[in-house]
Amino acid sequence: MDKISVIVPIYNTEEYLDRVISSLINQTYKNIEIILIDDGSTDNSGIMCDKYSEKDGRIKVIHQKNKGVSEARNKGLKVASGTYIGFVDSDDYIKCDMYEILYNNLKENESDISACGYFVFKDDLPKFDDKSRIKIYSKDDALKDIITDGVLTNFLWNKLFKKEMFKNIKFPKGKIYEDMYVMPKIICNTYKICFDSKKMYGYYKRMDSHVNSFTKEKCENYLDFSNECFNYLSKHKSVEKYLKNYRCFYIYSAFLQASKSRCKKIINSKFMDKYYDIYRNDFKYLNKKVSLKRKILFYVLYINKNLFYRIVTLVS
Repeated sequence: MDKISVIVPIYNTEEYLDRVISSLINQTYKNIEIILIDDGSTDNSGIMCDKYSEKDGRIKVIHQKNKGVSEARNKGLKVASGTYIGFVDSDDYIKCDMYEILYNNLKENESDISACGYFVFKDDLPKFDDKSRIKIYSKDDALKDIITDGVLTNFLWNKLFKKEMFKNIKFPKGKIYEDMYVMPKIICNTYKICFDSKKMYGYYKRMDSHVNSFTKEKCENYLDFSNECFNYLSKHKSVEKYLKNYRCFYIYSAFLQASKSRCKKIINSKFMDKYYDIYRNDFKYLNKKVSLKRKILFYVLYINKNLFYRIVTLVS
């Protein structure tokens, strides 16, 4: 039985650690290496990790100075001894047979990546869904899917990877939204991807989390990464016609999040002006087959970004 290494970056999440670690040690797939990266936590997270490692020999704990999620994941990849790699966030929760199912799907379909559906939850634990529909993607189909906001998503945590997929790939130091930076590059290394619609990963939406709080730095990271992915994927002719829609949608999403967070200074910053010009120039490529509400917001942003801000702040 092949070993699966699961990398869990941890920073001050003592409140959720019992939940996530329990869901990992109780996996039905037993040949699992659980790598807990304590990224300079100032609460009891590091102590809790050490106590769990004393109880379960499959748990490996690494303590380091706070360097961010990207560096924690890079460290995890360095020490991982498994043939396959998974990633779990320290405040999330996974179904007890998730890795067994992902592994079996990957092997049966001779895939490089195996992915599954997920639930977003806030209070109660996620209600996992057993409805399963398998779909196989080629590399070109997978690239098209992630840049058209399909089911595969840019997330790492609902997937199982062959370790070799990370050859010559590192997470960017000191940056956030690192998933959207690496996923297109990982997919370009693949031959086949298997997706199971069964929802087996529970993503905890914590409004005080690093990703869900919005700042100018995060906005810049988000848009710079989308632009970098745009430039990286432009050499792939199979997805060329979808790329302007991809970048346009990410620009729209940044304006939407800045407006919801009441960050008017970000809306009117010189940095955002650059991307606003791109949005207006490429607006005709934006996929308008969306809900009426979103379609209206697309057009309002195109007409005037400050009008867009006022409308979004009124309705959110």
